[in-house]
Amino acid sequence: EGLKRKVPLDVTLTAISGEKAVLEARTASRSVKVEGDVVAPAGELTPLTEEGARKNASRLGNTPFELSDFKFVTDNNAALTLSAINALRREAVEKLLAIDRAAPTLNPTRLEKGKKPPYEKITFTAEFLKKEQITPLAREFFDKIYLPFGLHTDDYGISLPPYLPNERMDSVLNEVAGRDVLCHGLSQVKRARERGCSVTASLRANVFNSESAQYFADLGADCITLAPEAKRAQMRDISSPQKTAAVVYGRLPLMLTLRCAIADGKCKKENKCVLCESAITDRHGITFPLYGMGDCTNVIYNSVPLYMADKQDELKRTGAGVYHFIFTDETPEECDYIIRAYMDGLPPVDASKIKRMN
Repeated sequence: EGLKRKVPLDVTLTAISGEKAVLEARTASRSVKVEGDVVAPAGELTPLTEEGARKNASRLGNTPFELSDFKFVTDNNAALTLSAINALRREAVEKLLAIDRAAPTLNPTRLEKGKKPPYEKITFTAEFLKKEQITPLAREFFDKIYLPFGLHTDDYGISLPPYLPNERMDSVLNEVAGRDVLCHGLSQVKRARERGCSVTASLRANVFNSESAQYFADLGADCITLAPEAKRAQMRDISSPQKTAAVVYGRLPLMLTLRCAIADGKCKKENKCVLCESAITDRHGITFPLYGMGDCTNVIYNSVPLYMADKQDELKRTGAGVYHFIFTDETPEECDYIIRAYMDGLPPVDASKIKRMN
């Protein structure tokens, strides 16, 4: 609610005289097929054209879908009425919506006897560093998506800069007033809430216990991300008046630097960049991705991502109602692979190149 982005929908309409009309509708993760009445030959009537069929198929109105691709299969002798196409489209949309929203979700796991998960339905959120990483599957799978400030659009939430000097904080927060924002500290949470934002406190909130969760809730946070360094048992025991989130995938940010290590005072982009990419290598030859943000600060990320796709029973025991993903240097194809891995509970390709939740 409140977001303008919609799920891309591919539609194929088959209208051949003497056969039943068929409409297939597909998203990145699900598909339905509906049949109508037998199509009459056009005779003296004007046969249905692809333009007319596409126009009616695209009338998705207030549904969560938007037409992405349309194919029309016909013998050019079909007298399929526009009302018949409308009926097929409505039935297909109803069937898509009837599929459980949690269909692209983690495999069900067996909980300990007598215990129930704290949330019947897990919410999935993600932050991406680049727009091109947000694939159709990602748009469908995640309930909330955040982009860095400077890349944001009306379609997605906004991750505020981790560091904001006081003189810039008010102008940035005024710009994002009323939006869905990912905040990284007490001041950001409080001041964003004062501007009518829907606020999620990020992992930088460093929430390790119930008292700190309560404090962020009192400031106005709608969701509170638990510290990724906390053990699963600690996460489980943290009580909160608001939903808690656990980071379940991605490279964790290790350090924020105020001096740009990429430009080192010699920025060729005249401080107008949104995202600069580099890396640093330690004395052991381990490489850490480094990104220069729009405010010329740098974020250094871990050398390996957190990966828990095949440990879903352990994720359940955190008690978190929100599972949060962090995408940094992944290609769009790699992002899709990760999403499907969590949908199917797949083990990592190389266990030596990931880290686990404690």
